[in-house]
Amino acid sequence: MAIRRCLPTLLALAALLASMAAEADAPSTRFSFAPRDGEVWIEKLVDIRTTDPGGDAALQKEHTTEVDTLLFAKQGEGWRVTRIMGPARMEVSGQPFDNPILKISRGTHIELSCDENGVAHEVRGFRLLLRKLERSLSPEVWAKYQSSVTLQGVQRTEMRRWNLRRGGLIGAEAQDGEIWNFQSFFPSSMGYLDVRGTIRFGGMIDFEGRRGYKLFLDFATGSKDLTSKDATKEVDLRPAGYTSSNSNEYGLEGSTVRVIDPTTGHMLYENTKVSWKVPEMRGGEKMVGKTLQMTYRLEPLSQSSP
Repeated sequence: MAIRRCLPTLLALAALLASMAAEADAPSTRFSFAPRDGEVWIEKLVDIRTTDPGGDAALQKEHTTEVDTLLFAKQGEGWRVTRIMGPARMEVSGQPFDNPILKISRGTHIELSCDENGVAHEVRGFRLLLRKLERSLSPEVWAKYQSSVTLQGVQRTEMRRWNLRRGGLIGAEAQDGEIWNFQSFFPSSMGYLDVRGTIRFGGMIDFEGRRGYKLFLDFATGSKDLTSKDATKEVDLRPAGYTSSNSNEYGLEGSTVRVIDPTTGHMLYENTKVSWKVPEMRGGEKMVGKTLQMTYRLEPLSQSSP
């Protein structure tokens, strides 16, 4: 009888031990930043933004595709990464749209100075680009653009864009199946929204003929706290000098799938889906829904398609 009464406890203990053994045996991966000096890659970004004005109004959709070139060069202990803005096209509600800012920007060289871990600390190229836009745009278009863009703002956005794709990973080690909690900022027209979420480590996969590590991210603002009780690590990806704005009020939520080469730090693929609501006009009460779907690919120059 005593054995029978203890049996459920013994079975639970056995299951716990088996789970702990499985976790101990799970493959672990260390993430490094180690590109080769002189590497050339093609970066492709597809950005689809949809606005739902509500009621009977039609959805407004902007579809932008950019194809840039990335050059990697050793710079002391760190790296210089040069992004050359290449071909781009834009559609609004299914029709081609001649975006003068997008057109004038082509050919611009943006240089990131990164440390040995691939973290960008300085960016060059935007000052010349803004001067070029000021000379080329009509006074009306330039005035409107200038009212929403600053040199410091675009520099910080570029560094954040680069750093966040590798944030918290370089130099770290994780086991397959492990979960981390993280905090970060998401840029919007209402300021930086403070988000919390989880990173789940999916393990190594074959991705279009290359080996990469798959990651799953889920995140949200406001009352939707996605932190996990089972998380093994807390990662704060909020850069110094940034402040959040109205994160509870505007309720953003989203998910990301990433594939990163853990031996070089190259982000091979990313697909992000985000939805949130903002006031139709600054200070207004009517809210409009917005969604973003962004797909990013990085391919060696020799393997890129036309």
